[in-house]
Amino acid sequence: MGILERRQRHKTSLRRAILDSALQIVQQEGYQGVTIRRIAEAIEYSAPTIYEFFENKEMLFRELKKEWLQKMLTCIREIHAEEKEAAKALKKIALAYAQYALENGAHYRAVMGGENASTDFVEIHALRTVLKDSIRAIAGNNALEDKVDLFRSYLHGIVSLALAKKIPGGKDRCFNLVKEGTCVLINAWKV
Repeated sequence: MGILERRQRHKTSLRRAILDSALQIVQQEGYQGVTIRRIAEAIEYSAPTIYEFFENKEMLFRELKKEWLQKMLTCIREIHAEEKEAAKALKKIALAYAQYALENGAHYRAVMGGENASTDFVEIHALRTVLKDSIRAIAGNNALEDKVDLFRSYLHGIVSLALAKKIPGGKDRCFNLVKEGTCVLINAWKV
């Protein structure tokens, strides 16, 4: 292995360490707890080293958010590809979405609560496409965009309330509400 390959491998490893350290702080304290100085201390490098990889804290956050969305989207795409019956796929997608969001609450709040979050990431548009495919198979094309927005809004509302501990019964009740809400929408949309 040449010197350039070693340098590139080191840079890749260091970039990953920066993101992993930031993510650990996010999981423990939320995004507000993340500072460049704290990340630098965690990886035992100087703050200027972090700026070699990320222009500012917002760009670092953007990368963390993008990674989170890509993981969630991968999970949802797998369900969509495996489950051929649209109603079952939509139910599984709803539960997977809720589970992933509840397991990664700080990330979820930052991604979905951020300014212009729905237009900032191509992954959000890809998620909408997957939902459109399933909903179209159930409801046809009539007001399809409205149905996608309704589905996402109800999921986001339940998950956000559960994360804020505003739903008695915690995660189990959240999952029951997601199941029930999805069934209600599917039944209302059936062509």
